[in-house]
Amino acid sequence: MKMTMQEAGVQSQKISGQEESARLIPAECLLHGTFLGHQSQDGRIECPKCAANKAKRDALETGIPFRFIAKSWNDFVTSRAEHETALNTAKGYAENFDEALQEGAGLVFLGKVGTGKTHLACAIANHIRANGRKVLYSTVRHAVGSIKNTWSRDSHVSEAEVLGKFFAPDLLILDEVGVQFGSEADRIVLYDIIDGRYGRVRPTIIASNLSLDGLQRAIGLRSMDRMREKGQLILFNWKSHRQ
Repeated sequence: MKMTMQEAGVQSQKISGQEESARLIPAECLLHGTFLGHQSQDGRIECPKCAANKAKRDALETGIPFRFIAKSWNDFVTSRAEHETALNTAKGYAENFDEALQEGAGLVFLGKVGTGKTHLACAIANHIRANGRKVLYSTVRHAVGSIKNTWSRDSHVSEAEVLGKFFAPDLLILDEVGVQFGSEADRIVLYDIIDGRYGRVRPTIIASNLSLDGLQRAIGLRSMDRMREKGQLILFNWKSHRQ
Protein backbone atom coordinates (compact mmCIF):
# COMPACT_ATOMS: atom_id res chain seq x y z
CA MET A 1 0.00 0.00 0.00
CA LYS A 2 1.31 3.37 -0.95
CA MET A 3 1.81 5.98 1.74
CA THR A 4 0.54 9.52 1.08
CA MET A 5 2.87 12.50 1.52
CA GLN A 6 0.89 13.58 4.59
CA GLU A 7 1.12 10.11 6.14
CA ALA A 8 4.81 9.96 5.32
CA GLY A 9 5.28 13.27 7.09
CA VAL A 10 3.49 12.01 10.20
CA GLN A 11 5.51 8.78 10.13
CA SER A 12 8.72 10.77 9.78
CA GLN A 13 7.79 12.96 12.71
CA LYS A 14 7.06 9.90 14.86
CA ILE A 15 10.39 8.33 13.99
CA SER A 16 12.18 11.63 14.63
CA GLY A 17 10.47 11.96 18.00
CA GLN A 18 11.41 8.38 18.90
CA GLU A 19 15.02 9.02 17.92
CA GLU A 20 15.04 12.18 20.01
CA SER A 21 13.65 10.30 23.02
CA ALA A 22 16.24 7.58 22.50
CA ARG A 23 18.99 10.15 22.85
CA LEU A 24 17.69 11.24 26.25
CA ILE A 25 19.43 9.37 29.06
CA PRO A 26 18.14 9.12 32.65
CA ALA A 27 20.53 10.53 35.23
CA GLU A 28 20.54 11.69 38.83
CA CYS A 29 21.21 15.19 40.15
CA LEU A 30 22.11 15.64 43.83
CA LEU A 31 20.03 18.83 43.94
CA HIS A 32 17.11 18.10 41.62
CA GLY A 33 16.75 14.33 41.59
CA THR A 34 16.17 12.17 38.51
CA PHE A 35 16.09 13.81 35.09
CA LEU A 36 16.45 13.02 31.39
CA GLY A 37 19.37 14.63 29.56
CA HIS A 38 21.69 14.44 26.58
CA GLN A 39 25.16 13.00 26.94
CA SER A 40 27.97 15.32 25.82
CA GLN A 41 31.04 14.18 23.90
CA ASP A 42 33.02 13.96 27.14
CA GLY A 43 30.37 11.67 28.66
CA ARG A 44 28.71 14.20 30.98
CA ILE A 45 24.92 14.50 31.32
CA GLU A 46 24.04 17.96 32.63
CA CYS A 47 20.95 18.55 34.72
CA PRO A 48 18.77 21.07 32.84
CA LYS A 49 17.77 22.88 36.05
CA CYS A 50 21.41 23.21 37.11
CA ALA A 51 22.27 24.46 33.62
CA ALA A 52 19.53 27.10 33.80
CA ASN A 53 20.72 28.24 37.24
CA LYS A 54 24.30 28.47 35.99
CA ALA A 55 23.16 30.56 33.02
CA LYS A 56 21.45 32.99 35.41
CA ARG A 57 24.58 33.26 37.56
CA ASP A 58 26.74 33.80 34.49
CA ALA A 59 24.41 36.54 33.26
CA LEU A 60 24.65 38.33 36.60
CA GLU A 61 28.44 37.95 36.77
CA THR A 62 29.21 39.01 33.20
CA GLY A 63 26.37 41.41 32.45
CA ILE A 64 25.61 39.44 29.28
CA PRO A 65 21.84 39.55 28.65
CA PHE A 66 20.18 36.23 29.52
CA ARG A 67 18.99 35.93 25.90
CA PHE A 68 22.64 35.84 24.76
CA ILE A 69 24.31 33.97 27.64
CA ALA A 70 24.52 30.71 25.66
CA LYS A 71 24.93 32.13 22.15
CA SER A 72 27.57 30.51 19.96
CA TRP A 73 28.72 30.39 16.36
CA ASN A 74 26.23 27.61 15.66
CA ASP A 75 23.29 29.93 16.36
CA PHE A 76 24.38 32.60 13.87
CA VAL A 77 22.41 32.48 10.61
CA THR A 78 24.62 32.67 7.50
CA SER A 79 22.87 32.93 4.16
CA ARG A 80 25.22 35.42 2.45
CA ALA A 81 28.96 35.78 1.96
CA GLU A 82 28.94 38.87 4.20
CA HIS A 83 27.48 36.81 7.03
CA GLU A 84 30.28 34.27 6.64
CA THR A 85 32.90 37.04 6.67
CA ALA A 86 31.56 38.51 9.91
CA LEU A 87 31.26 35.08 11.50
CA ASN A 88 34.76 33.95 10.50
CA THR A 89 36.29 37.22 11.70
CA ALA A 90 34.59 36.89 15.08
CA LYS A 91 35.61 33.22 15.39
CA GLY A 92 39.20 34.02 14.45
CA TYR A 93 39.32 36.79 17.03
CA ALA A 94 37.96 34.53 19.79
CA GLU A 95 40.17 31.56 18.91
CA ASN A 96 43.25 33.81 18.91
CA PHE A 97 42.22 35.95 21.86
CA ASP A 98 45.57 35.49 23.62
CA GLU A 99 47.17 37.46 20.79
CA ALA A 100 44.47 40.13 20.97
CA LEU A 101 45.05 40.38 24.72
CA GLN A 102 48.78 40.83 24.26
CA GLU A 103 48.20 43.72 21.85
CA GLY A 104 45.02 45.15 23.32
CA ALA A 105 43.35 44.66 19.93
CA GLY A 106 39.61 45.27 19.87
CA LEU A 107 36.73 45.11 17.40
CA VAL A 108 34.12 47.57 16.15
CA PHE A 109 30.79 46.16 14.95
CA LEU A 110 28.66 48.58 12.92
CA GLY A 111 25.27 47.84 11.38
CA LYS A 112 21.53 48.22 11.63
CA VAL A 113 19.36 46.83 14.41
CA GLY A 114 18.85 43.06 14.29
CA THR A 115 21.87 42.18 12.14
CA GLY A 116 23.61 40.01 14.76
CA LYS A 117 26.16 42.38 16.29
CA THR A 118 25.28 41.58 19.90
CA HIS A 119 24.98 37.88 19.04
CA LEU A 120 28.52 37.65 17.68
CA ALA A 121 29.98 39.87 20.41
CA CYS A 122 28.45 37.63 23.08
CA ALA A 123 29.51 34.48 21.20
CA ILE A 124 33.08 35.77 21.41
CA ALA A 125 32.63 36.45 25.12
CA ASN A 126 31.15 32.99 25.74
CA HIS A 127 34.00 31.32 23.86
CA ILE A 128 36.79 33.04 25.77
CA ARG A 129 35.16 32.78 29.19
CA ALA A 130 34.86 29.03 28.60
CA ASN A 131 38.66 29.18 28.40
CA GLY A 132 39.01 31.00 31.70
CA ARG A 133 38.96 34.62 30.56
CA LYS A 134 36.97 37.30 32.38
CA VAL A 135 34.43 39.28 30.36
CA LEU A 136 32.00 42.11 31.04
CA TYR A 137 29.11 43.26 28.87
CA SER A 138 27.45 46.64 29.26
CA THR A 139 25.42 49.05 27.21
CA VAL A 140 27.15 52.41 26.95
CA ARG A 141 24.16 54.08 28.56
CA HIS A 142 24.52 51.84 31.62
CA ALA A 143 28.31 52.21 31.77
CA VAL A 144 28.24 56.00 31.53
CA GLY A 145 25.29 56.25 33.90
CA SER A 146 26.91 54.06 36.55
CA ILE A 147 29.96 56.32 36.59
CA LYS A 148 27.97 59.55 36.62
CA ASN A 149 25.93 58.21 39.54
CA THR A 150 29.10 58.27 41.66
CA TRP A 151 29.13 62.05 41.37
CA SER A 152 26.13 62.22 43.71
CA ARG A 153 26.73 62.98 47.38
CA ASP A 154 24.61 59.94 48.22
CA SER A 155 26.86 57.54 46.30
CA HIS A 156 28.45 54.76 48.37
CA VAL A 157 31.10 54.00 45.74
CA SER A 158 33.75 56.19 44.19
CA GLU A 159 34.22 56.94 40.50
CA ALA A 160 37.57 55.14 40.63
CA GLU A 161 35.93 51.99 42.00
CA VAL A 162 33.34 51.88 39.22
CA LEU A 163 35.93 52.65 36.55
CA GLY A 164 38.01 49.81 37.96
CA LYS A 165 35.13 47.42 37.30
CA PHE A 166 35.33 48.31 33.60
CA PHE A 167 39.14 48.16 33.52
CA ALA A 168 39.45 44.73 35.17
CA PRO A 169 38.01 42.15 32.70
CA ASP A 170 40.09 40.66 29.91
CA LEU A 171 37.38 41.71 27.43
CA LEU A 172 34.83 44.52 27.70
CA ILE A 173 31.85 44.70 25.34
CA LEU A 174 30.25 48.14 25.02
CA ASP A 175 26.93 47.75 23.22
CA GLU A 176 24.39 50.23 21.84
CA VAL A 177 26.94 52.97 21.36
CA GLY A 178 25.12 56.14 20.37
CA VAL A 179 22.05 55.43 22.50
CA GLN A 180 23.65 57.24 25.44
CA PHE A 181 22.70 60.84 26.14
CA GLY A 182 25.44 62.19 23.85
CA SER A 183 26.59 65.17 25.92
CA GLU A 184 30.21 66.20 26.16
CA ALA A 185 30.27 64.82 29.71
CA ASP A 186 29.13 61.44 28.37
CA ARG A 187 31.91 61.43 25.78
CA ILE A 188 34.49 62.26 28.45
CA VAL A 189 33.29 59.42 30.67
CA LEU A 190 33.30 56.99 27.75
CA TYR A 191 36.81 58.12 26.82
CA ASP A 192 37.94 57.46 30.40
CA ILE A 193 36.75 53.84 30.06
CA ILE A 194 38.25 53.26 26.61
CA ASP A 195 41.51 55.05 27.42
CA GLY A 196 41.84 53.25 30.74
CA ARG A 197 41.59 49.90 29.01
CA TYR A 198 43.88 51.09 26.22
CA GLY A 199 46.55 51.98 28.78
CA ARG A 200 46.19 48.59 30.42
CA VAL A 201 46.36 46.79 27.04
CA ARG A 202 42.92 45.24 27.46
CA PRO A 203 40.71 44.67 24.40
CA THR A 204 37.32 46.33 23.96
CA ILE A 205 34.51 45.46 21.54
CA ILE A 206 32.18 48.28 20.51
CA ALA A 207 28.82 47.59 18.84
CA SER A 208 26.70 50.36 17.33
CA ASN A 209 23.85 51.00 14.90
CA LEU A 210 25.60 54.17 13.73
CA SER A 211 27.65 54.80 10.61
CA LEU A 212 31.41 55.19 10.98
CA ASP A 213 31.10 59.00 10.94
CA GLY A 214 28.18 58.81 13.36
CA LEU A 215 30.20 56.62 15.72
CA GLN A 216 33.07 59.12 15.74
CA ARG A 217 30.66 61.94 16.58
CA ALA A 218 29.08 59.86 19.35
CA ILE A 219 32.25 58.73 21.13
CA GLY A 220 34.61 61.53 20.17
CA LEU A 221 37.80 61.65 18.12
CA ARG A 222 40.10 60.58 20.96
CA SER A 223 38.11 57.43 21.73
CA MET A 224 37.90 56.65 18.02
CA ASP A 225 41.68 56.89 17.71
CA ARG A 226 42.10 54.45 20.60
CA MET A 227 39.74 51.93 18.96
CA ARG A 228 41.38 52.27 15.54
CA GLU A 229 44.82 51.38 16.87
CA LYS A 230 45.18 47.60 16.60
CA GLY A 231 41.39 47.38 16.13
CA GLN A 232 39.34 45.84 13.34
CA LEU A 233 36.07 47.09 11.84
CA ILE A 234 33.28 44.68 10.84
CA LEU A 235 30.34 46.07 8.87
CA PHE A 236 26.97 44.32 9.23
CA ASN A 237 25.55 45.63 5.97
CA TRP A 238 22.41 43.56 5.62
CA LYS A 239 18.77 43.58 6.64
CA SER A 240 17.63 42.64 10.13
CA HIS A 241 17.39 38.90 10.83
CA ARG A 242 14.18 39.69 12.70
CA GLN A 243 12.28 40.73 9.57
